[in-house]
Amino acid sequence: MGFLNLLMGIHSIGVGMTWLALAPLTARPCLWVSVIRSVPLRNFSRNTRFVRKRSALAVAQCNWTTSSDEEPFGAHDTESNFGDHVTELDSKEVVERLKSLRGDPRGALLYFAQVKERGCRHGIETYVAMMGILCRWGWYRKLDGLLIEIIKSEDKGLSFEMFELVEAVADLAEVEEWSCLVLVFDGLVKAYASLGMFDESIDVLFRTRKLQYGPCILSCNFLMNCLIERGKVDMALSVYQQLKNKGLSPNVYTYNLLIKVFSRKGSLEEISRVFDDMEQAGVSPNEYTYTTCIEGFCLHRRSDEGYNLLKNVRRYLAVQFDSFPYIVLINGFCNEMKLNDAEAVLADIETQGLTLTAYCFGPLIHAHCRMCNFERALSLHEEMLDKGVKTNCVILSSMFKCLCSMGLISEVVSLFERFKYSGLFFDEISYNVVVDALCKSGRVDEARDLFVEMEHKKLVPDLLHYSTLMNGYCLQGKLADAVDIFEQMKSQGLKPDVVAYNILASGFARLGFVGDALDLVHSMRAQGLEPDHATYNLIIAGLCIAGKLKEAEVVFDCIEEKCVDNYSVMVSGYCEANCTSEARKLFVTVYERGILLKRKACYKLLNNLCVEGETEYAFALFKILLAQYDSPCIRMCCKLIAALFEAGDVRKAQLVFDSWFQHGLNPDTVMYTIMISGYCKANYFLQAYNLFNDMKQRGVKPDVITYTVLLDGCLKDSLSKQSLAHPNAARTKKMIEMEMAMSTLWNEMIEAGIKPDVVCYTVLIDKHCKVNDLQEAANLLSQMIDRGLEPDPVAYSAFLSHYCGGRSVDILFDTMSKKGIPQDSLKHMILKAKKL
Repeated sequence: MGFLNLLMGIHSIGVGMTWLALAPLTARPCLWVSVIRSVPLRNFSRNTRFVRKRSALAVAQCNWTTSSDEEPFGAHDTESNFGDHVTELDSKEVVERLKSLRGDPRGALLYFAQVKERGCRHGIETYVAMMGILCRWGWYRKLDGLLIEIIKSEDKGLSFEMFELVEAVADLAEVEEWSCLVLVFDGLVKAYASLGMFDESIDVLFRTRKLQYGPCILSCNFLMNCLIERGKVDMALSVYQQLKNKGLSPNVYTYNLLIKVFSRKGSLEEISRVFDDMEQAGVSPNEYTYTTCIEGFCLHRRSDEGYNLLKNVRRYLAVQFDSFPYIVLINGFCNEMKLNDAEAVLADIETQGLTLTAYCFGPLIHAHCRMCNFERALSLHEEMLDKGVKTNCVILSSMFKCLCSMGLISEVVSLFERFKYSGLFFDEISYNVVVDALCKSGRVDEARDLFVEMEHKKLVPDLLHYSTLMNGYCLQGKLADAVDIFEQMKSQGLKPDVVAYNILASGFARLGFVGDALDLVHSMRAQGLEPDHATYNLIIAGLCIAGKLKEAEVVFDCIEEKCVDNYSVMVSGYCEANCTSEARKLFVTVYERGILLKRKACYKLLNNLCVEGETEYAFALFKILLAQYDSPCIRMCCKLIAALFEAGDVRKAQLVFDSWFQHGLNPDTVMYTIMISGYCKANYFLQAYNLFNDMKQRGVKPDVITYTVLLDGCLKDSLSKQSLAHPNAARTKKMIEMEMAMSTLWNEMIEAGIKPDVVCYTVLIDKHCKVNDLQEAANLLSQMIDRGLEPDPVAYSAFLSHYCGGRSVDILFDTMSKKGIPQDSLKHMILKAKKL
């Protein structure tokens, strides 16, 4: 059994990585033996056609950084110290001038650049001379940049072939007896790889064997990493195998790359063999090796095994990790929606004395936001701030989106302004989320103000921002304003895309203008844009909102090849029009064909079924969604649980609640409260109280509604033991126990700093009245008013109805008058109470 298997106690390992810290690009190998050209270099390219390629993205990713001693190649002062005669110099004169500047590499680079700027094209001799100076001074980054310049100039008509340049360098190496050729080959491997010209890079790499020296391990690593990042894992594996066959001695970074290859390929069983090879070669794994394995576990949804590996390595091998593998694990657990495990890793980071960052909290906050569990997301965010970790616009944007999906637009704006005024930078994406939230809530003018604010902050609005504002006006039915924004967008040089046209088409449809919406579709085609499924979906949805269901069905039927999105929008349209039966029938039709609608459409249907009391259909739909999706929506679960309790189906409500735990999730305060309320209404008070204790044990804090529900349950359970027809009957033992439980709950709530609201006071007043404890009821009513809470008619009615049942109201009248309650209001409530 290999080393890793011994450590993990398992037989197969899934690994992968998203990054690998390779050795610095500037590092160069020790000099090899003197170069002996036993093979004519002219054969270097004779049988190989170099494919000319360009890749601006690859050049950008190359990241040829410079040290303080080396400026970027070509970045020189344009002032000339050599006069205007430079353009008249021939190659021989340039070479001689460069030779005279061997002791001044900066001056040589400046001169070399000026020759080119003056219109002279460098030849093979001048390039070789410049390479000699760069190699002699160890300016390897400049050498790499020069080689990239040559490769990129091949399409522009160089006066020589690449093999001729290499041959000339080899001649210089023999005369000067130094390793210029080795360094040039090394640079060529990297230059071609960085430009995505992998065939050429590999060809150069293997040509080194014919020159009787081994390829540089760092160049091999660089090439393999480039191949992996471009998705060419098979080619990277082939390079490794060829070099290994030719006697290459891999280092730890090479093995790390090999693990990365097998992870990307999905060949997880090969990882153990890599560790065996490392052990046989005497190469010790480092923290990056283990981090690579941990990333692989997370990549293949086996984050628990990755965490087990980290803890074992940390414990038995005393390997010190930084926070990165912990962040990888948090991301992995969040992707698997195992949020409790992710929070355990977060706590472990702090236990290990590592620095917490926004990257530690971000994935967890984002995961809770995806689940619409904003309460926990906000709690984590506040915890992050309390620990001195600064938030960022990415985390807050996720929270904004969560609040938007919950319809809490005011909270979005409040949170945005809180951090904006604190000086936090918000990018274009953050602004767009808030603008979209304001637009959807009908606050288009405020959205327009934010749009202007963006421009003042030098944030340039793009198509998305204009389209969002257009959509806001369309939602308000202000088509003229929407068209105005559309024209303004075009005046800024932005060409409207399909999305922009779709928004306008939807705006027309929302007002019932079917003809205008379809005319806009024809205009799209005239502009060279082809309407997509979203175009017709938005028209259908708009018509449904406008109440033109028949017209929507006509457009739906006109779609020849319907997709999931089309069916989903039609089901949603039926739900918007409260035609739940038609929506359910269409859902069943497409589901029987093996098509599952979009989650949003399913949730809309589930909501309608719950509202209309169709709990059997709702529960059946929930089971389908549970089998298809990784995690249920907390809001839909809450609605279904409430509907099932309302229908008296406690067992199914419990099943829905249990499904939340089965997905590794913790219910929030709202879900717990709904369950407790349901149990109380079903007269299962013991189960309600047990669930309340479970809630606190799991760290979920009850709120005033939770306590109110439980207090109300205590009251009903107590009164159920004694007939209300005999209010003076002796209290039973059960009643006394319930009263003690209520007293305990009340004291616990006060100690927790939770202030009773009007509803909570009303429940207590009603309880004391029903057990004929009118004095305590009066005290509670007085306390309620003293705290600035105005009793509602329900509270007064509960109290006054008992006073009017046979007891004088004079004392009550006097007491309440002293509290500032108008006599007319009291008389009105007393009369109302008598009617009750």
